Amino acid sequence: APEAEEPCPLDFCVPLLDGHLAYTVNEADGTVTMEVRHDGDAWVALAFNDGSQMMAGSDAVIGSTETGKPQKYRLLTNSPVVDSAIQLMPPEKQTLINASIEYKDGQTLMRFTKTMNEPDEIPISMGDNDFLWAYGMSPTIGYHGPNRQPIVINLSSGSSEVAQVPNMAAWLAHGICAFVAWGVLAPAAVQSALMRALFKGKLWFQIHQYFNSLAFVLTIASFAIAVAFTQKEGSQHFTNNHEKMGLAMFIMVAVQ
Repeated sequence: APEAEEPCPLDFCVPLLDGHLAYTVNEADGTVTMEVRHDGDAWVALAFNDGSQMMAGSDAVIGSTETGKPQKYRLLTNSPVVDSAIQLMPPEKQTLINASIEYKDGQTLMRFTKTMNEPDEIPISMGDNDFLWAYGMSPTIGYHGPNRQPIVINLSSGSSEVAQVPNMAAWLAHGICAFVAWGVLAPAAVQSALMRALFKGKLWFQIHQYFNSLAFVLTIASFAIAVAFTQKEGSQHFTNNHEKMGLAMFIMVAVQ
C-alpha cells in the first residue's frame, strides 16, 4: 500500500521545488504564519514579489542555520554576488515573530510569522500573491543557481500555480550561442589547423577561417543578448566573474 501523506501542520500546504510551504492566515491581527520545509541542508528563502517574477525589487525572508534565526532582506539585483544582490533590512524592519530555522531528519525547516501589510514593503493579500522560492547548495548564503521557483499562491483557497520564469527563452539562446561558439566551432577551427596534413590544398585554412568567423558572430550574439536582458531585468552589468569573463572574452575576440 502507498505511504500516507503527512498531515499539513497548518491550514494550507503548497508543494515547492524540493520542499513545501505550509501557512495559516491570522486574520485577527493581520499576520500570516509560514513554515517552509526543504529536503536538504541549505539556506532557504521565500520572497514576496510585485508580480514581475524578478528577484530585483522583492522583499524576502532568508534563513540559514549558520546565521541563526531568519531575517528580512531586500533583494537588489539578480547578481550571483551575494553582497550586491541582497541587503539585510535595518533593525527596525526586523519584525518577524517566532522566527526559527533548524536542520533535522534530512530537512531544513524555517518558521516565522509576518505582518501581511508593512510600510514600504510588498504587501501580502488574501488573494493571489507572487512568491519566489529559492534555496542554496549549503547553509552558507550564496547564489541559488537553478534552485529557484516563482509561484502564485492564493492565500484564501490554498491554490497555487508555478509561474513561468521571465526571459527564459532569451537566456537559453544566450547559452546555446555561447556553447556552439566555444564548445563546437572554436575547437573545430583549432583541430582543422592541427590536422592540416589531412586536407588538400587550402581547405584546412578555409574551414579554420569560416569556423572562427562563425564563432565570432555567435559570440557577438550571445554577448548582445546578455547585455540587453540584463538591462531589461534591471540588474547591474559585469558584477560577477561570469559576466566579467564574458566581457574579457568579447574584447579579446574582437581584437583578434
